[in-house]
Amino acid sequence: MAFSQHDSRWAHQRVGAGKAPFHTAGCLVCAVASALVDLGIETDPARLNQWLQENAGFFNENLLIWTAVEPLGVRLNRLINCVNTPAPLAILEEDLAARRVVLAQVDAQPGGPLNQHWVRLLSCDPAPMRCRIMDPWQPPGAELINLGQYATSQGWNTSQSIFKAAIYCRNPSEDP
Repeated sequence: MAFSQHDSRWAHQRVGAGKAPFHTAGCLVCAVASALVDLGIETDPARLNQWLQENAGFFNENLLIWTAVEPLGVRLNRLINCVNTPAPLAILEEDLAARRVVLAQVDAQPGGPLNQHWVRLLSCDPAPMRCRIMDPWQPPGAELINLGQYATSQGWNTSQSIFKAAIYCRNPSEDP
């Protein structure tokens, strides 16, 4: 399921208890909501945001606690920090092949200081133009794109374009 942070149903709602609305700061909640839906949990960004607020899912007002969604029936499988090293594409490809969901932090404006933006990785390839993502920044209905816009202006490959990854899977103990 693809979600846009510009969707009028939640674009102007605040993320967590912070001041920033979804249309400027809701990429991660949208990506997590997308992941949850594809793992079989019925939600959307507005409902997930509300649930996270009610269940201490944020710190510093609007920063997601990675394990906060585990009571919903998923498990954080791994969190990979690759700011100073190439992203481990083989691991990300393995996770995708195992039907885990991969959230990836990219640079929203490559070429300057890191301007973090979260997308959902749908397929992984060393060439960013062949790497498919669900990008919450895109308008509703146009969220499925390739990773190229976050890589090609700097001549980066996919492993250079991903700065963090969070991998979730369905918690087997929650299956019917």
